[in-house]
Order: sequence, then C-alpha cells, then structure tokens
Amino acid sequence: MIKSHTKEALSANLKKLIQDNTSLKILQKSDKVFVNNKTIRQTGDYFVVDNTESFYKKKAAVAYAVCLENKNAKLAHKILRLDSSLGKLYEDYFWYAQGYKTTKNKIKKINLYNRLSDIKPKLKSTKQELDLTLKTVKIA
Repeated sequence: MIKSHTKEALSANLKKLIQDNTSLKILQKSDKVFVNNKTIRQTGDYFVVDNTESFYKKKAAVAYAVCLENKNAKLAHKILRLDSSLGKLYEDYFWYAQGYKTTKNKIKKINLYNRLSDIKPKLKSTKQELDLTLKTVKIA
C-alpha cells in the first residue's frame, strides 16, 4: 500500500507534537495560578505552592513552580532561599520601623535606628538578587 505524502507529513507532525508536549501552561483563575499540575494560591500575606512551600512574592512562587516543572531543582531552591530571606527582612524592617516610630525611650530608639540602618542594604541587595534570579527562569 502506498502512503501519500500528505498523510506521512501529517503523521510525522502528530508524532512530533505528542513528543514535544512538555510545554508549560500557566493559567490564572481568580485567586489561584496553575503551572501545569502545580497550584499557587494566596494564604494571608503569602503565596503557597501545592500546600508545601510558602513565598513572599507571587512571581517567586510562579518561578519556583516553573523550575520544578522544568526539573531545575537547583534554581528552584535558590529562588526559595532568596524569597524566604526577603520575607524575613521585610518583616524585620516593618517591626523595627514600627518600634522606632512608637518608642519614647531614646536608647531603644537609637538601637532600632541602628537595626534599620543595618537591614536596609541587606533588603535591597536580596531583592535585587531575587529579581535577577527570576529573570533567568526559562518559561518557554
């Protein structure tokens, strides 16, 4: 039996499409983001990936899920570590700033000012490093 050229081309394209069906599908529905089979949802101030890891930034949570889908555990762990550090630094900054504004004790005020001065550059550098790392995540 002789196969037509069109049928062979169609069959080859179909096989290629089935084999290359490892593309990422990112979908946002209301308060959830789906990355293939991973779900990212907001819980309070944090974003949770499949009820396992929590993130301060939504972009970091999505990038983490993308890295897991691409089987890039090293980059996923780096994003998790940086985002965790960023969340801690933001919370520390918030509490030091609140304490600085409300305290009347001069020694405590100086101590809190010193802590704020120490944490600002760490916060800025961690945020920049996370942003640069997020830009390296390959989506397509």
